[in-house]
Order: sequence, then C-alpha cells, then structure tokens
Amino acid sequence: MEDFRDYLEAVCQAPRLRGTCRTYVETEVADRQRLSQPEEFDPFGGFLDLMVQNVVLEENLELGEKSLEEKKTKEKIERLPVLTGICKYAAGHVLLVGRPGSGKTTALERLLVQEAEAAREDSTTRIPVLIRLRDLRSTVLQQIQKELQAQGLRLATEKIADLLWAGRFLVLLDGVNELPSGEMRQEVESFRREYQQKTPMIFTTRELNVGLDLGIEKKLEMQPLNEKQMQEFTCRYLGQEQGRQLIKGLGQRLREFGETPLLLWMLCGVFRAVGEIPANLGGVFRGFANIYNKNRFDNQKSSEYSRFLQQLAWAMMPQNTPLGLRLSIPRSEAEEIFREFRKAEQEGNALSGAIATLDELLRFHLLRPKDDQEVEFIHQLFQEYYAGEYLLSRLPKLGDLELQKCYLNYLDWTEAVALMAGLVGDRSQAV
Repeated sequence: MEDFRDYLEAVCQAPRLRGTCRTYVETEVADRQRLSQPEEFDPFGGFLDLMVQNVVLEENLELGEKSLEEKKTKEKIERLPVLTGICKYAAGHVLLVGRPGSGKTTALERLLVQEAEAAREDSTTRIPVLIRLRDLRSTVLQQIQKELQAQGLRLATEKIADLLWAGRFLVLLDGVNELPSGEMRQEVESFRREYQQKTPMIFTTRELNVGLDLGIEKKLEMQPLNEKQMQEFTCRYLGQEQGRQLIKGLGQRLREFGETPLLLWMLCGVFRAVGEIPANLGGVFRGFANIYNKNRFDNQKSSEYSRFLQQLAWAMMPQNTPLGLRLSIPRSEAEEIFREFRKAEQEGNALSGAIATLDELLRFHLLRPKDDQEVEFIHQLFQEYYAGEYLLSRLPKLGDLELQKCYLNYLDWTEAVALMAGLVGDRSQAV
C-alpha cells in the first residue's frame, strides 16, 4: 500500500499554500439547473467568506383554464460557501466559473491543503492533487505523476491509473481556459470521461466560452463580494477610519472596484499609499504597479522595468491572430526581448543587462519562474494590464480597422483592451 504521508506533509507545509490558508477569502458560487432535471484568491488574500450561488430553475404550473400555456419558470437561488459547493458536486465533476481575480485558484489551493490535512489524519480520505492546466504539455496522468514527485512521492503512471480507478484521489484542475492547445483540451476531456465514475474532480475556468466546459453538466458560479463583505475587508485591511474613508469616497462605484478580492486588495493598497481613489480599474492597476515598483527600485529603474514588462506582456499576447496567447514564455526569449530593448535604448552590454534585469524582476514577484526554463506573470491580469499599457502607447499609430481586426475582435484581448480603455486620456479616442 502506498505511503502518502510525506506527500501530504509537504503539501500542508508548502509556504505559498500556507499563506493562502491564513488569508483566504471564500466566495459564494451559483448553480443553475432545472428541478425537473436534477442530473443537471489567491496569495493576495483577505478575511472574508466568499460564496458560490446555486440557481435552480423551477417550473411553476398555475392552475386554471390555460395552465399549460401559462406555465412559468422561476429561479430558486441557493448560496453556498465555495468549498462547500464544489465539494458537494465533486463526485460527479463540477466546473467552477468566475471572473479574473474572483478567487478560483485560491479556492482550489485552500481545498488542497484542507483535504491534505484531513488525509494526514484519516487514511481513508482521498488524496488531493492540484494540476495547473496552463502547465499541461503531455498527459494528465504524467502531470499528476510530476506533481506527486515534486512533493517527494514517486509513482509510475500505471500505478496512478490504478489509484484513480480505485477512487483514491481528489483531482483539482485549475484553468480550463488556460489550456495551451486544443490537443491538450481533448486530453483533459478524455481523462475526465475515463475516470468520471470513480474519481471526483473539480475544474475552474473564466467565464464560459464555447468548448471550455469539457462537457461538465454541473457549473457553479463565483459570486461577487457583497457590500457587507467589501466593507469588512476594507476596514480590516486599512483600519476602521481609513476603511470608512475609502468606502465613502467610492460611493456608488463600490461595486465596480470591489467585486473581486484581487481588485479590492489592490485598491486598498493604492488608497493606503496615495490617499486617492483611481478613476477606473485601469487606474487601479497602474497605481498598484507604480507603487509596487517604487517600493523596490529607484525612479529610473521603476520606469525602465515597467517598459520591460510591457514589452514582455505584449510578446505573450496574440499578434494578429485569434490564437497565440501564452501564459508563460521561455526564459531565453524573455532575455532576448530585454536585450533588444536595451539595444534600442543604445545601452552598453545589452545581453548581460537583460539577464540582470530579468533576474531582478523575478526576485520581486510580478514575474516568477514557472520552472527552470520558463517565466510567467504572477497573475494573468497583470500580463493583460501591461499588454494594455503597451497597446495604449501604440494607439496613435493604429487605424480603427486595425484596432478592431487585431484586438477588439479577439477574446484573448478582452481584459487587456478593457483595462487600456480606462487609461485613454482623450474621451473621443476611447469611444
């Protein structure tokens, strides 16, 4: 019999995961189904109980002469803590859907640690394993093997398959929308179907798009923070006095700025540093990035590194094609991008400068190493923000048709364009 104790202990003690648990923000989810067809965060942390919502469509037959024609459908809304909701439906597989920054990844990390702690105490509890689908390059079985091995447990893929058939694992698969190719999407879908009867699985994705539900019937929707939760978070983060100032200053804009934990956390940080509320979400990201950089670098480096990050994010976005979004980039390519930038700036020894720049940015966490070969932004929204800043600098050179054809029409550019639009100073140009 396999000994999972070292693996479970490693998961429970992982610094990043422990930090997630200490500052976890739990949301609500929503579940929509017809009663007549019953088959159907994050290191940025917080202090709230976020929820998911279960919306059940219920047929209501009114008595009377035209009852069949007057049949109405109404929604019955059930709100659940996110971990309760996803665990409730995991056996039949569940897809957790939510906006960027709504806490989907953090929820899975929290659940990973929670279930690892339970399995450490009870040998009959399923063994949780978390797969980040953006990293998938071969089979899901091989990726599970890699995740287990990273925490000190070596198992052959054949043995992992046996354990999946025996129902010993709880598999958490984060980021269906981040799968690197259609081939990998088919691999995940095949894996899900093969072990559906034996292994509970929980998937996450951004808002649903065609083909991204993998045929999963049960879908739970992350719910935005309500006003009470936003006030609680803000006052605990900033203190009562400054928290109330921020809430009062936001007024009717509270919902716009505070509906996801990530954005609210960033807004609080900006307000604490400068005492002002940005005009829009693009301003929140710009303010946060400026404060973050200036706290670590002098003004010259801060400006320079911001332009480096824009160049890098731009290279990772689709270029004149609906395909091509990359959520990580080879380290060597990142170094080359920085080298070319330094060369254009007519600086000396561009290559060594580029390597040093990348190393420094990786130490300060807006970028992080994905592995020995690739690097990535700490959150996709930061990649999209910096890409939006770069697109903003190119706007004067873009015609309306090119802007529409190459950016507005592509789903992968949606968040970047939305953040950029808030930073356009000329209202007529923004329109």
